[in-house]
Amino acid sequence: YVLLVNCAFPRLVASLQSMGPTSNPLEVAHVLYVLARGLRGIQNLPIRDAFLAQEWPLVATIVALHGGHPKVREHAVDLFVAVVPSTANPDTLVAMARLCLHWHDQHAAPHALSCLGVLAASHPALHPQVLDFLVVAFRSFCVKFNYVPNGSSSSRVALLQRFQHPPEDLALEATQFFLLLREVLRSAPALLLGHTTSSQLLVEVLQFCCDVVAVDHKLPDVTDAVCAFFSDVLALEYDSGGGGLLQRMAVAWVQSLLVFVAMSTISTKTRCVSNVFHQALHAGPVDSTLRGLVFFESFLMWFSADAQVLAQSMLQLKDRRKFQVFLNTTSMYLQGYGPPPWTATSPVLSPRGATIPSFLDVLH
Repeated sequence: YVLLVNCAFPRLVASLQSMGPTSNPLEVAHVLYVLARGLRGIQNLPIRDAFLAQEWPLVATIVALHGGHPKVREHAVDLFVAVVPSTANPDTLVAMARLCLHWHDQHAAPHALSCLGVLAASHPALHPQVLDFLVVAFRSFCVKFNYVPNGSSSSRVALLQRFQHPPEDLALEATQFFLLLREVLRSAPALLLGHTTSSQLLVEVLQFCCDVVAVDHKLPDVTDAVCAFFSDVLALEYDSGGGGLLQRMAVAWVQSLLVFVAMSTISTKTRCVSNVFHQALHAGPVDSTLRGLVFFESFLMWFSADAQVLAQSMLQLKDRRKFQVFLNTTSMYLQGYGPPPWTATSPVLSPRGATIPSFLDVLH
């Protein structure tokens, strides 16, 4: 540590001191890369914190000057992630987070959000600020997806249009954002469940999940990221407030998943949806009221015998693999590519009949 701090770091600091607005951004990125590697190798956290406390004004100035270059942003975020757990100065931590949020808002920089996950896990005292940062990150995320979190059909239309003409890699944006939220749920679940602001944020994020699943975006990575987040939300232990949140979102959630099943005919695309359904109905500490909501509010409301049989079958199939096969067969049937996933002796009406509202029409 002494050799590294006394010999290598002064050279890196001298390199940064010699740089200005006209410097080559790639050279700045190289220095930040080596600096991040060096700091990550120092296991003595007070030494790491002391170095950053002394050199942060210089580092902040250089990365702000050259933050328009993607390599500078990438290695600067790596540097921030390396030093956040050891940094004691809250002003420095807040400055890092705001810089990352600025980059995420102004550029295609989804990796910049990783700093917030580390901040939430390592500094509980800053959770109120982290919650504000998450709200800002979600607003920036919505702008990139051309999404207005109001739950209307126009939101889905605008969302689908953005998927058809993406300005950047939307799959990577969604993957990184939901990875951040999953990290926060694992390390600090109360951050998203314990306050009015956080509960509202979680409701809006879940509404986005419902809408993005219900549009034909043809990006499996996005669906996987959303379903993984759904799975983590279902696995949480809720108090009465959290249970109310699930009840509030259950109808939109189940309907959007069924719409996705009705649009997809490939089993690999529906596997993550199948796993979420199975978890909600049969696995984990999910409140039994959610199972009732799945049946009574999301199926019986359609007054279709087919919907009732489908709901009963889903509630009875407890084996995960059989459940997946059943859901995939249902998807094929709804689009006219195969027989229904129930036997001919079942007392059901055809969804193509004209006597009652059909299951297929509701999904469409």
